[in-house]
Amino acid sequence: LRLFVKIYLLIFLFIFHKLCFSLEKTFDIARVMQNENQIIGSIVLEKIYLKSNLKANFIDMPGRRVMEEMKSGKLFGEVHKIFQYGENSPNLIRIMPRINFVRINFFSKNKNIKITDWKSVSKYNIGIVKGIFNLEKLTSDMPHVTRVNSVQQLIQMNNSGRIDFFITDEIITLSILKKMKLSDKIKVLNNPLAKDV
Repeated sequence: LRLFVKIYLLIFLFIFHKLCFSLEKTFDIARVMQNENQIIGSIVLEKIYLKSNLKANFIDMPGRRVMEEMKSGKLFGEVHKIFQYGENSPNLIRIMPRINFVRINFFSKNKNIKITDWKSVSKYNIGIVKGIFNLEKLTSDMPHVTRVNSVQQLIQMNNSGRIDFFITDEIITLSILKKMKLSDKIKVLNNPLAKDV
């Protein structure tokens, strides 16, 4: 079974209020660097805002820094975050409707890895991209987690044997593996976890 993540655009409540009553037509939105899903989301948002005569300035930065900048009020918001992030961040509001979705899965060049539950995951050396809220939360107690800035780094680390497997977006990762000519080496693991990330 595969893991699914629903992503929604989140934006600061007080800044959204300010935006509605301000003459300012340009505002800053964070975009996680080297993240293809966020690039796609920003293209969608840019077209939506232009129809309202608004211009979004997308600022690329690492995922963890994005969260810090949003909470400090330095940015209007982020291109998108998972649904649950809004539940845990009372200073943000969720802007509907959904503009994108991500399907999370496990990848490795070692096809013999056995995953039965989240407890079995913790014994491996695993990799995630920094700033993905639920993956950060689910792996926070695990002793062998490497956090990097991009899917490309995860692929390189797994290919060189530095991590046993990595957890990230399936659709984007399959595309990147193809570009890196590693589709024949690194595959989606047979993943029995049914829990939504």
